[in-house]
Amino acid sequence: MKWKRFILLGVLVVWALSAAGCDGGGNQDQNAGQGSGAAAAIEAYLREKVERGDETALVNLACAAWEAQAVAEAGSFRTIDAEITEMQCTEAGADGDYTVVECEGKIKAIYGVGDQRELSLGGPYRAIQEGGAWKMCGLAE
Repeated sequence: MKWKRFILLGVLVVWALSAAGCDGGGNQDQNAGQGSGAAAAIEAYLREKVERGDETALVNLACAAWEAQAVAEAGSFRTIDAEITEMQCTEAGADGDYTVVECEGKIKAIYGVGDQRELSLGGPYRAIQEGGAWKMCGLAE
């Protein structure tokens, strides 16, 4: 009877350590190198702008210097059906205090009755850490 408890305890310990290891990996990804955070911030900004257009959310994803532009961009896709496909953003270098992020992928937009167009994601973009989080901060030159 004692050996069953011992085995059960062992299984629980292994399970707990495995779960803790998975959780730690997620936190490590969030704090991983400069590029992963910057690229994720740009992806979040672009998705919000194209697919949802929530002004408050877009402003929260922008740096202080870009907030007015974020407000202007919030409504840019509101009147059309649009989505981003195959987006992949990566760090491409630095521009002073900013991290430059380039993105691949397309915006599929439907205007009117079935008029579908593919648009470029544009860029390259600038990202900066502000208030402890990565923020979209305009276009890189």
